[in-house]
Amino acid sequence: MAIIEDMTSEELGFGANLLLWGFRASATGRSRCWLIEQGFRKAMGDRGKETLAQLRLLAAEIGLTGHRKIILIPTPCRLVTEDELGLVAAMSAATTNDMETCRHYLSWLMAKDDIADALDACRSIGRTFSLSGIPVKMPAMTLITYHPEPCRPNTPLYGTA
Repeated sequence: MAIIEDMTSEELGFGANLLLWGFRASATGRSRCWLIEQGFRKAMGDRGKETLAQLRLLAAEIGLTGHRKIILIPTPCRLVTEDELGLVAAMSAATTNDMETCRHYLSWLMAKDDIADALDACRSIGRTFSLSGIPVKMPAMTLITYHPEPCRPNTPLYGTA
């Protein structure tokens, strides 16, 4: 499992925690739970129900039309996976209306370029988070770029991946 070491969901802040809680519940078919609906209603008022509906749509789009399986942590766990951090990054961009960055993260999450419906859901979710005064922020991170060694021309190829 691609868990990010030394990072818990608390470090992401309230907005990202709320997002992950709702997305994890939506992806596992549990977003209609009274506790989750009440939590979103308390955090976002009347917008909570709309946000959960959009999270269900986003989870369905990623799960049913995406070209790769994303890894989620069960809801009560405080750990975060790389895929969940990618979702937080997409939503962080959507809450600031940076839809180009959001599109890049969603394309990576879904392993495809045709993501119009998922992008619309992100736009709507980002708007409701913003209007509710709940920012979704990315933590400060240092990313490194991996540079593989160049191929040697005389190396035999024994298989493909």
